[in-house]
Amino acid sequence: MSQSIIKNRKPLESSFIPPEIIHRKNELEKIERSVILPLKMGSSTNLLIHGDSGTGKTVTLKHIMLKHERLGIFYENAISAGNFKNILVSALRSMGKIMPDRGTSYSQIFRNIALTSDNRSVLIIIDECANAIRMDPNGLYNILRAGELFGVTVGTILVSVEDPLIYMSERERKTLGLFSGMKFPKYSEEELYSILMQRASLALRENTYSDDVIRYISEISSSFGSARVAIELLQKSAYSAEYRGGEEISSDDIRAAKSMINPYLTESKLSELESDELVILLAVCQSLENSNSTDTSEVFERSASLFELYGREAIDLPFIYRTMKKLQTLGIVEGRVMGKGDRKGVEKRIMLSDVPVGVLANKIREILERL
Repeated sequence: MSQSIIKNRKPLESSFIPPEIIHRKNELEKIERSVILPLKMGSSTNLLIHGDSGTGKTVTLKHIMLKHERLGIFYENAISAGNFKNILVSALRSMGKIMPDRGTSYSQIFRNIALTSDNRSVLIIIDECANAIRMDPNGLYNILRAGELFGVTVGTILVSVEDPLIYMSERERKTLGLFSGMKFPKYSEEELYSILMQRASLALRENTYSDDVIRYISEISSSFGSARVAIELLQKSAYSAEYRGGEEISSDDIRAAKSMINPYLTESKLSELESDELVILLAVCQSLENSNSTDTSEVFERSASLFELYGREAIDLPFIYRTMKKLQTLGIVEGRVMGKGDRKGVEKRIMLSDVPVGVLANKIREILERL
């Protein structure tokens, strides 16, 4: 019986906070400089953070919280709270002070925050705040100008996928006063690769994953630029390998994981192909059984025996090229230009990442048998 591939499941979960946040050094430094340092000196500032899902916003802020446990930092989710007053009441509960959700003024809330925190600086991180900003501008005004209005030192970090400023008019922005903004960019393929390597080293046993496997996952997830997607692919690939009793993660485990996250290929897609094109796609599947990618020449070689097997006339190389272009247009395969290494130029590689090649090959065989 093969041993388990996963040694620690927590690093494969989205809620896990790694010991080191990589590729977010600039963002960490700006948060420290613009929010944490002023708070330690008794001054409150506000920061707006936005960026696509999976760009590291939440994990970076949770890391800040762990690093500065002695500061009064409270993390709240605006979607569950609904409005800014409820967010502040929830933060007070975390401080040990219970207040009613209704009938409480902002002055009462901030007075209790000051008393409960012994007049120490408080930082409130408000995640998924876009809807609250749209629906509760008065609450936003009271939070961002709490120091001026109520004499308390409360810093605020607003977090959203979209830039919250797009919901504000120029007049509203001036009313709210000065505050900093920061965008978390999407991760590049190389950044995703190092993030995956970090998580794999923490979560998986040695010799259960290869550099090629991590490269393949980072290539697939690079179109999203999302560490969340990449880590979920790694997690489900590991589960797939364990389920089949494998000793290491394979390319097909990754394809199976991708199909679970975003099922894409269906028989309706295959129905758009002519029988000869289906045979060529079957040749692509055979070429990818033990590899992440293939090329047109290998597909051409494998298709020769398949055309003979199915009693069809042999086709020429131009027909292969036309078919590969059609398969890419339909989104069934991917074509990527890749370097050969050692300054040998580039080549066009063919990849398939939305479904395990074994599953796709069986579907194709079933269709060909019916023709």
